[in-house]
Parts: sequence; structure tokens; C-alpha cells
Amino acid sequence: MENWNNLSYSEKLSCLKTSPEDCSFVIGKGRNSKVIKAHKSVLARGSTVFESMFSGHYKEADESLNIPLENILDYIDFKVVLEYIYFKETDSVEYLSLKRLKHVAYLADYYMLDKLLNACHMKMEKTITEKHTSFGDFLQCFEYQNKLGRQFTSFHNNGSTYNWAGIEKNFPYASNELLTNTSVYDLDPLYFYILLKVLASNFKETERFCLIENYAKIHRLKMEEFPLNTSQIYDSNETSDENSLPANTLKKMFDLINFKQMTANEFRLGPAVSEVWNTTADQIITSS
Repeated sequence: MENWNNLSYSEKLSCLKTSPEDCSFVIGKGRNSKVIKAHKSVLARGSTVFESMFSGHYKEADESLNIPLENILDYIDFKVVLEYIYFKETDSVEYLSLKRLKHVAYLADYYMLDKLLNACHMKMEKTITEKHTSFGDFLQCFEYQNKLGRQFTSFHNNGSTYNWAGIEKNFPYASNELLTNTSVYDLDPLYFYILLKVLASNFKETERFCLIENYAKIHRLKMEEFPLNTSQIYDSNETSDENSLPANTLKKMFDLINFKQMTANEFRLGPAVSEVWNTTADQIITSS
């Protein structure tokens, strides 16, 4: 199988029939574990991670049978990865559930399979934008994509494609879903901040203040005790640099709010009596 990557699909199938597998992996643990066989040479050519595994100073380089892959818990997820490595096919991604997409995307990222990773993210985005999932699932995908340094790059509406900066105008969920869905408070602080920033125009100032205050109370955050990993924050209109990144405090979340747009009564009933937001007399007078 010297020229494996240059063979057609049918040629690969024919070759596999005459080439016995020379390694096997254990997927899962205990009685639910399964063994899947493969070819070292094909895996090494398809993934630099497998290449290092079989040719480097790892114990797997000298082993062939029942190699445990502890980061993979699902047999089907790994089969999708193998299908891509063997045949460079991503068709099966279209039939995966959102939960399984996240798992396969993780494995694609781990094994440095960029095309498969992109296919997973495109399917995630399509599922989200067409609202074929719950708002809770959207939040999980939003956090997951940001952790990988990615963005939902396009939102479709009436045949048009919108970039990240236009997401707030074409957000496929009603604003009250964010206001009433407790899943939003499960987000990592950094991604909660990013979500508020991205959806800046979707909420009234009082609603945004309520979201931040509730988040701070649930996570017991203080104004000057909120760590943000600023190196991961993406601006929709700018590249990330030190000048565009927020300070490492909860206060920066509240800086997203234009308090002057609140009425005097809204301010007195909200920020002025907040247990989280530290107000001063000058701020109260200015905002009123």
C-alpha cells in the first residue's frame, strides 16, 4: 500500500481485501469495550498523530494488538475517524447527531484531521442556524467552537449569508430563550462574556444587566475577582490584540452595558441596589 493516498476509492477497497490488518485498538472500558482492527501504514499516512505513535518513542510503536485509546469512549465515533483516514470521505458527518458531532470534532482535532474537523463544524453550524436543536445544545456548541478558537462563520437568512458580525441580526433563537434558559449560566465565564458581546443588540440594557448579575451571583463572582483568558477573545471587527482585549475583571462585563440608556427608575431598581455591581454616587447621578 505504498501509494495509498493516490488510490481511488474502489482501488482502496480492493487493496484492503488482500491486505490483512496489522493492528487493533480497544475502544471503551469494561464489558462495553470493543476491538477495532486497522492498518498501521494507512493510519500513519493519514494522521501525523498516528505516524508519531507508530514510529516514535511510544510504547505503541512496538505493539500491534489491542492498543487502548483512552480518549475515545465510543466505537461509532472512532469508525467515522477511520473512514475519513482510509477514504477521505466525510459523508457520514451529515447523519451524526449534534452530541456525536462534538465527539467526532474533538477526535478530528486531536488527530489533526482538518478536513474532517471543518466538516463537523459546518454541520454543527447548519444544525444551529436552521434551529434543528435546542437552545441548550446551541450554547454547548457555542462554547465548544470558541474553545477551539473557531466562530460560527455564517448564518443563513433568505438566501443570504451573514458573517460573525451579523449574527445578532439573524440569531435563530428568540431573546427570551437566552433570558429564561438556565443553561446560559453553565457557560465558562469567558464564553458567557463573548456571547453577551456578540449579541450586544439583542437585549435591553436592563435585561443584559440582569443576565450578568445572575451569572455573578450563581458563580459568586466579585467585581475585581473575575479571571478572563483574554488571549482567546475574538472581536467580530478586529483582530485580537492587547488594546482590544478586556481587563481581567467582572467589571468588564458590566462595561458592555450602556447605563445611560436606562431610565432613572430602571437604574434605581437595578444597578443602584445591586449586590454585585459596585456603584458610586457619581455613577448613579450620571446614569440617572
